[in-house]
Amino acid sequence: MKDINIYIVRHGEASISWGGKSDPGLSLQGKSQAIESARELAKFNSQALQLISSPKKRAMETAEPLGQTLKKPIKIMSEFDEIPSQKAKKKNQWLRRVAATHSSKLPNYLKDWQNQIIKELLNIDADSIIFSHFMVINAVYDKLCNPKQFVSLQPGYTPMMHLVKRKDNLCYVSLSNENTSKIIV
Repeated sequence: MKDINIYIVRHGEASISWGGKSDPGLSLQGKSQAIESARELAKFNSQALQLISSPKKRAMETAEPLGQTLKKPIKIMSEFDEIPSQKAKKKNQWLRRVAATHSSKLPNYLKDWQNQIIKELLNIDADSIIFSHFMVINAVYDKLCNPKQFVSLQPGYTPMMHLVKRKDNLCYVSLSNENTSKIIV
């Protein structure tokens, strides 16, 4: 069985920071990042390549330039949506607490969210590029690498996490363009 390459790309810069409007689109800078990302990601094109996006506007808008370049549809999957924060009153404070927590101490609804992401990644049957979110990247890294705290990576905008699926296992390969994000710092 052939290895399956999975790339998870964080969306471009949103027009409003996390904790503000619930579903902002991309800023002008974010739109430029999406176009540049499409140029970089186009090299992974193959007949079987799938494009997948979170249903959030900023993720879909990041995916659109690549979909247009490759003339491929973008499948929307809620499993790759951002971390569920509906229960949080002060989102940024809540996120900082979650980020510093070991995943074994996360509330069950967040563990369920993380497990659903991994389940869907294991169901992927072709090379794929997934446009998603900061915390999805960290949730995957946490599950595969078991770091000391839930948020161990600080992906800026449009970095690419590379995973390989071998049979029924996921392997973390790398994260390109990791830099300091404004989310947790």
